[in-house]
Amino acid sequence: MSGIVLRATTWNNGPINSFVCVHPNGEEISIHETADSEIRKISTRTHFENIQTATYSPRDFGIVSVGQLDGVTHITDMIDGASGSAISLKPKQLRPCNSVAISSTGGLLSVGYDKARQDHSVQIWDIRHASSRGISAQPMSQFFPNEGVVSTEFIQHDQEALLTGGYKFLRELDLRADAVSLQVATRCTSGIQRDPYNPNIFTSSGEDGTLAFWDRRKLHSTGAGSVITEYPLLSFSRLIPTGSSCLRLSSVRPGEFSTLFSGELIRRWQTGSRLCSRSVDRYEDNELFVASVVDVATTYDRVVSYDYAPRQDTDFGVDIICMRQSGTIFRMSLHEPAQAITWSCFNDITLASSEGMYTRIGAIENTALAHAQDSILDDVADKASEMEDRPANSRTIVEHAPDSATDSLILDDACTLMRYRTIRGYSTDAGSNIVILEELKPNDLGLRNVWKWLAINNSNVFNGTMKTEGVDLAYEGVLGIWIGIDALKSQHRLHPAFLEQEYFIEAAHVIISKREPGIGVKVKSAKETQRRLCLVVAGWDFGIEELHQKLERLVELGLHEKAAGWAVFHGDVARAVEILASSPSQETRVIGAAIAGYLQSNSLSGTSVWRDQCRRMASELQNPYLRVIFAFVADNDWWDVLSETALPLRERLGVALRFLPDHDLDMFLDRVSKTVIARGEIEGLVLTGITPTGMDLLQSYVDRTADVQTASLLCSYGCPRFFVDKRANAWIDAYRTVLNSWGAFSVRAQFDVARTKLSKSLFPSSSSKGLVPRQVYLQCTRCHRPIASGTRCLHCHSQFPHCSICLLSLGAAAPEDDSFAVAIQTADMNNDHSQFQNWFSYCLTCNHGMHAGHAEHWFSKHFVCAIPDCSCRCNSK
Repeated sequence: MSGIVLRATTWNNGPINSFVCVHPNGEEISIHETADSEIRKISTRTHFENIQTATYSPRDFGIVSVGQLDGVTHITDMIDGASGSAISLKPKQLRPCNSVAISSTGGLLSVGYDKARQDHSVQIWDIRHASSRGISAQPMSQFFPNEGVVSTEFIQHDQEALLTGGYKFLRELDLRADAVSLQVATRCTSGIQRDPYNPNIFTSSGEDGTLAFWDRRKLHSTGAGSVITEYPLLSFSRLIPTGSSCLRLSSVRPGEFSTLFSGELIRRWQTGSRLCSRSVDRYEDNELFVASVVDVATTYDRVVSYDYAPRQDTDFGVDIICMRQSGTIFRMSLHEPAQAITWSCFNDITLASSEGMYTRIGAIENTALAHAQDSILDDVADKASEMEDRPANSRTIVEHAPDSATDSLILDDACTLMRYRTIRGYSTDAGSNIVILEELKPNDLGLRNVWKWLAINNSNVFNGTMKTEGVDLAYEGVLGIWIGIDALKSQHRLHPAFLEQEYFIEAAHVIISKREPGIGVKVKSAKETQRRLCLVVAGWDFGIEELHQKLERLVELGLHEKAAGWAVFHGDVARAVEILASSPSQETRVIGAAIAGYLQSNSLSGTSVWRDQCRRMASELQNPYLRVIFAFVADNDWWDVLSETALPLRERLGVALRFLPDHDLDMFLDRVSKTVIARGEIEGLVLTGITPTGMDLLQSYVDRTADVQTASLLCSYGCPRFFVDKRANAWIDAYRTVLNSWGAFSVRAQFDVARTKLSKSLFPSSSSKGLVPRQVYLQCTRCHRPIASGTRCLHCHSQFPHCSICLLSLGAAAPEDDSFAVAIQTADMNNDHSQFQNWFSYCLTCNHGMHAGHAEHWFSKHFVCAIPDCSCRCNSK
């Protein structure tokens, strides 16, 4: 016999919960109460023998009934009765008592026995008038002779209906007629338990551990003695471990049940129901399903029984009262898994469970965010303080304690990075973006190089050097220029009359002629014009004087290795040696001397030890520019430079365009373009440009980084100006949604304005697609048509309303009297703001209007409307 723990749900007294416990030795019954975190024993009865089953009276506090192995059933009062006093009921033939149950009114007791030839297996006793002297000598009802019964259970709130489980059938007895009202053929007949939250749902189990859920409303009898073969609502094959009989339906949480495994693990199952019919009145169409399964390790091992208990410190928490093999009782709190998890746009995470809510404010240690003084975003600290001010019973926990592991993840999150950049002014301004990225992500060279390339292209576009009559090559990539007209036909870059390769070459020649002559290419090519234009697009078309200035600038910044590399890339190795020799680093000067000596040895015939050592040294250097210098001067092969992926792509493209033959250049551009697109390397936009091919690269970049901010800003340079792409619209919509969620409405508006400016095309028919439409209109109050400048409606010729201050018609320029002129001077307005002073300004409450400048001046000194007898506080609406 294993122990028993039963929660007496009807005995609860406020926060005090009572439990009926049977010692594993089968000789002792006790009642325990839980209050706060303590468990105390309030009553004990002994002198029993081999207790097999136990139950309690739902109505009478302290009344407990137990059934023994010899068939004797005892009814005892655990509170008022004397120790050892009990009413004993014996069957005609002694045999094990398998089940006892007391009706909800406390008046009837059902007892289930093993099979006997001359006795009934189910006996119903009336215990309403029971006393220490005993009760009636005969049961009031008896059922099933020569058949064993393994479980019985009264229907909740109905003492006239009893569920019984035999060896082959589940039956429902109608005690009013002493007849079987329902009979189901099934192997799951043991351990009948009713759902504490639904009187129509009950469970039963089989010898193989199968568990079945039944709904009484779905079990329809077809007549007396008839057998039905209905399937259960939900069944679990071999769920209950062999040798374990501890299965509990939760009395704390609806829809939950649990089983005990190996005395040290409790598996909790949460079920749900769904309506499978459109008719909400048909209960037959409700189906159960498993929502979640959670394993909970017990605090101590060798647990033999348990039951649920509500936690005292919360309305929804769950505790478990467990009994060990030794009879020890202990209480175990269950930590509930999160039932819902959500992230806010500020990277605050909130977890909701039955225990309450837990919120952790996102990390804000980064100086770029912690010291930002921009008002476009809400203050995270204010949100935390608001959450802390909530009532304590809401069980909301807000944590501010630093967690280095979590914070490092959050700080590297795409949403956090986008927010940092937004605060610092990350936008379509390439120059400011370079500075921002140098401060926030100094190691992200690829993204910085893209914005540097865009800054160069912005300069070309602003100067008008990237377009000519019928052709607009703004923000086109090296690959598109090299391929030619076939790569441009899918975009709105060419006038329909110029869709031939000859026109494209002529246009490219015109664009090149607008620039100063550069160093040019060092190889014969059939596409020399396109090569030169590709160098312009890549930002690598330097003149000799411009190159010297850039090298000197790099030397001033202490970037001697990079300056030497640039000199080599332009074929001037001697200048590279001079630059390295001028470095303050002794190691760099030694390397310069080694290169100079190697150049001397390279001019000699035969094998040189000096040459071998320098080649070995080149493979060990950490700086990529020094590596490629050694590799090039050793083999005089530009592929050694092009294979160095640590170099910026723009520089490698410059080398390839200047020195590779046409065939090799075709192969190099094709290979690199496929690589950067597949890997989502953002620097590859120098090669693809802001084109449909560039959208494929940006898609890979977004898939890898989730940085829709950068993707939205970059694609705005070409979409919808030159082409339309659904992916660009998706990124832009996502970015605008994020900005709105941060409260950065002004940034979002500025982004929309910048996109509109960037969409202006050489060909008006191709622009303004996919842009944000105008959101504010002025219309005439009489004819409801849009109005233009002037003092009258152009459609119905009605006069515009008058300004409440100057009494002139709105639409006319506001007079600049002394006070108004002083206000303008004080505000230090520019020309655009001065024009704003003449705009319409209306109160949507009182419908009175003024010039915007008059309204600003008036409400700087007053609170109410300027119209006499109008008390409207227009400025506070």
